[in-house]
Amino acid sequence: MALVTINGELYHYGVKGMKWGRRKARKFEAKSQNYRRKSNIEADLGNTKKANKYASKSSAYDLKSKMASAKAEVKVTKKEFQKDDKIARAEANRVANAAGSRREEKFAARYETAKNNRQASAAKYEQAKTAYKALKDERLDNLKSKGANVVNKGKTITTNITNKTTESVSELKKKYNKK
Repeated sequence: MALVTINGELYHYGVKGMKWGRRKARKFEAKSQNYRRKSNIEADLGNTKKANKYASKSSAYDLKSKMASAKAEVKVTKKEFQKDDKIARAEANRVANAAGSRREEKFAARYETAKNNRQASAAKYEQAKTAYKALKDERLDNLKSKGANVVNKGKTITTNITNKTTESVSELKKKYNKK
Protein backbone atom coordinates (compact mmCIF):
# COMPACT_ATOMS: atom_id res chain seq x y z
CA MET A 1 0.00 0.00 0.00
CA ALA A 2 1.39 3.36 -0.95
CA LEU A 3 0.80 6.31 1.33
CA VAL A 4 2.29 9.58 0.11
CA THR A 5 2.24 12.99 1.74
CA ILE A 6 2.42 15.98 -0.61
CA ASN A 7 2.00 19.51 0.74
CA GLY A 8 0.57 18.12 3.94
CA GLU A 9 -2.13 16.10 2.11
CA LEU A 10 -2.33 12.35 2.34
CA TYR A 11 -2.73 10.38 -0.90
CA HIS A 12 -3.57 6.69 -0.97
CA TYR A 13 -2.88 4.67 -4.08
CA GLY A 14 -4.07 1.28 -2.78
CA VAL A 15 -2.60 -2.12 -3.40
CA LYS A 16 -1.75 -3.16 -6.93
CA GLY A 17 -4.37 -5.55 -8.26
CA MET A 18 -6.78 -4.84 -5.43
CA LYS A 19 -10.48 -5.00 -6.29
CA TRP A 20 -12.57 -2.01 -5.31
CA GLY A 21 -16.31 -1.58 -4.90
CA ARG A 22 -19.20 -3.86 -4.06
CA ARG A 23 -19.46 -7.41 -5.25
CA LYS A 24 -22.36 -8.28 -7.52
CA ALA A 25 -23.34 -11.40 -5.62
CA ARG A 26 -23.67 -9.48 -2.35
CA LYS A 27 -25.76 -6.79 -4.03
CA PHE A 28 -28.13 -9.40 -5.49
CA GLU A 29 -28.37 -11.22 -2.15
CA ALA A 30 -29.40 -7.99 -0.43
CA LYS A 31 -32.06 -7.27 -3.05
CA SER A 32 -33.35 -10.82 -2.79
CA GLN A 33 -33.65 -10.57 1.00
CA ASN A 34 -35.43 -7.23 0.66
CA TYR A 35 -38.00 -8.63 -1.78
CA ARG A 36 -38.43 -11.76 0.36
CA ARG A 37 -39.15 -9.54 3.37
CA LYS A 38 -41.65 -7.48 1.34
CA SER A 39 -43.31 -10.69 0.12
CA ASN A 40 -43.73 -11.94 3.70
CA ILE A 41 -45.20 -8.61 4.81
CA GLU A 42 -47.67 -8.53 1.90
CA ALA A 43 -48.64 -12.17 2.54
CA ASP A 44 -49.34 -11.33 6.19
CA LEU A 45 -51.51 -8.42 5.06
CA GLY A 46 -53.41 -10.69 2.68
CA ASN A 47 -52.19 -9.12 -0.58
CA THR A 48 -51.39 -12.35 -2.43
CA LYS A 49 -50.88 -10.63 -5.78
CA LYS A 50 -48.14 -8.34 -4.42
CA ALA A 51 -46.72 -11.18 -2.31
CA ASN A 52 -46.37 -13.37 -5.41
CA LYS A 53 -44.80 -10.50 -7.35
CA TYR A 54 -42.19 -9.89 -4.64
CA ALA A 55 -41.55 -13.63 -4.22
CA SER A 56 -40.93 -13.88 -7.97
CA LYS A 57 -38.48 -10.97 -7.85
CA SER A 58 -36.77 -12.52 -4.82
CA SER A 59 -36.23 -15.82 -6.63
CA ALA A 60 -34.92 -13.97 -9.71
CA TYR A 61 -32.36 -12.13 -7.58
CA ASP A 62 -31.43 -15.40 -5.84
CA LEU A 63 -30.65 -16.85 -9.23
CA LYS A 64 -28.66 -13.75 -10.25
CA SER A 65 -26.68 -14.03 -7.02
CA LYS A 66 -25.89 -17.67 -7.70
CA MET A 67 -24.87 -16.79 -11.26
CA ALA A 68 -22.54 -14.00 -10.09
CA SER A 69 -20.90 -16.35 -7.58
CA ALA A 70 -20.56 -19.08 -10.19
CA LYS A 71 -19.04 -16.65 -12.69
CA ALA A 72 -16.50 -15.49 -10.10
CA GLU A 73 -15.67 -19.15 -9.39
CA VAL A 74 -15.11 -19.76 -13.12
CA LYS A 75 -12.67 -16.85 -13.24
CA VAL A 76 -10.73 -18.06 -10.20
CA THR A 77 -10.52 -21.67 -11.37
CA LYS A 78 -9.52 -20.57 -14.87
CA LYS A 79 -6.59 -18.58 -13.48
CA GLU A 80 -5.58 -21.52 -11.30
CA PHE A 81 -5.76 -23.89 -14.27
CA GLN A 82 -3.70 -21.55 -16.47
CA LYS A 83 -1.04 -21.24 -13.76
CA ASP A 84 -0.85 -25.03 -13.26
CA ASP A 85 -0.77 -25.59 -17.02
CA LYS A 86 2.13 -23.17 -17.42
CA ILE A 87 4.05 -24.91 -14.62
CA ALA A 88 3.39 -28.36 -16.12
CA ARG A 89 4.63 -27.25 -19.55
CA ALA A 90 7.77 -25.75 -18.01
CA GLU A 91 8.46 -28.98 -16.12
CA ALA A 92 7.90 -31.01 -19.32
CA ASN A 93 10.52 -28.85 -21.07
CA ARG A 94 12.95 -29.42 -18.19
CA VAL A 95 12.48 -33.19 -18.46
CA ALA A 96 13.03 -33.07 -22.22
CA ASN A 97 16.16 -30.94 -21.86
CA ALA A 98 17.57 -33.10 -19.05
CA ALA A 99 17.23 -36.38 -20.98
CA GLY A 100 20.17 -38.63 -20.18
CA SER A 101 21.47 -36.48 -17.32
CA ARG A 102 21.50 -37.35 -13.62
CA ARG A 103 18.79 -34.73 -12.91
CA GLU A 104 16.29 -36.43 -15.20
CA GLU A 105 14.63 -38.42 -12.37
CA LYS A 106 14.23 -35.32 -10.21
CA PHE A 107 12.66 -33.36 -13.07
CA ALA A 108 10.42 -36.32 -14.00
CA ALA A 109 9.06 -36.48 -10.44
CA ARG A 110 8.40 -32.73 -10.44
CA TYR A 111 6.70 -33.06 -13.82
CA GLU A 112 4.39 -35.82 -12.53
CA THR A 113 3.37 -33.65 -9.57
CA ALA A 114 2.75 -30.65 -11.83
CA LYS A 115 0.78 -32.81 -14.27
CA ASN A 116 -1.44 -34.13 -11.45
CA ASN A 117 -2.02 -30.57 -10.18
CA ARG A 118 -2.92 -29.50 -13.73
CA GLN A 119 -5.44 -32.32 -14.10
CA ALA A 120 -7.05 -31.48 -10.76
CA SER A 121 -7.35 -27.78 -11.59
CA ALA A 122 -8.69 -28.64 -15.06
CA ALA A 123 -11.42 -30.76 -13.46
CA LYS A 124 -12.33 -27.91 -11.07
CA TYR A 125 -12.45 -25.46 -13.97
CA GLU A 126 -14.70 -27.70 -16.06
CA GLN A 127 -16.99 -28.28 -13.07
CA ALA A 128 -17.28 -24.52 -12.44
CA LYS A 129 -18.03 -23.89 -16.13
CA THR A 130 -20.79 -26.51 -16.23
CA ALA A 131 -22.33 -25.14 -13.00
CA TYR A 132 -22.37 -21.63 -14.46
CA LYS A 133 -23.84 -22.86 -17.75
CA ALA A 134 -26.59 -24.73 -15.87
CA LEU A 135 -27.51 -21.58 -13.93
CA LYS A 136 -27.49 -19.54 -17.13
CA ASP A 137 -29.82 -22.05 -18.81
CA GLU A 138 -32.09 -22.01 -15.75
CA ARG A 139 -32.30 -18.21 -15.96
CA LEU A 140 -33.19 -18.37 -19.67
CA ASP A 141 -35.91 -20.95 -18.93
CA ASN A 142 -37.31 -18.70 -16.18
CA LEU A 143 -37.42 -15.73 -18.55
CA LYS A 144 -39.12 -17.78 -21.26
CA SER A 145 -41.71 -19.09 -18.79
CA LYS A 146 -42.62 -15.50 -17.83
CA GLY A 147 -43.55 -14.69 -21.43
CA ALA A 148 -40.31 -13.01 -22.42
CA ASN A 149 -39.03 -13.15 -25.96
CA VAL A 150 -35.41 -14.14 -25.32
CA VAL A 151 -32.84 -13.40 -27.99
CA ASN A 152 -29.36 -14.74 -27.33
CA LYS A 153 -26.70 -12.68 -29.14
CA GLY A 154 -23.35 -14.19 -28.28
CA LYS A 155 -22.70 -13.23 -24.68
CA THR A 156 -25.52 -10.71 -24.20
CA ILE A 157 -29.10 -11.67 -23.57
CA THR A 158 -31.83 -9.19 -24.38
CA THR A 159 -35.39 -9.70 -23.28
CA ASN A 160 -38.50 -8.12 -24.68
CA ILE A 161 -41.57 -8.55 -22.50
CA THR A 162 -44.50 -8.39 -24.92
CA ASN A 163 -47.37 -8.26 -22.46
CA LYS A 164 -46.46 -4.90 -20.85
CA THR A 165 -49.03 -2.18 -21.32
CA THR A 166 -47.97 1.22 -22.57
CA GLU A 167 -49.61 4.46 -21.53
CA SER A 168 -50.13 7.40 -23.85
CA VAL A 169 -48.53 10.78 -23.20
CA SER A 170 -51.86 12.33 -22.17
CA GLU A 171 -52.45 9.53 -19.64
CA LEU A 172 -48.98 10.06 -18.18
CA LYS A 173 -49.57 13.82 -17.91
CA LYS A 174 -52.85 13.20 -16.08
CA LYS A 175 -51.17 10.66 -13.83
CA TYR A 176 -48.42 13.06 -12.78
CA ASN A 177 -50.55 16.25 -12.93
CA LYS A 178 -48.49 17.86 -15.65
CA LYS A 179 -49.85 20.01 -18.45
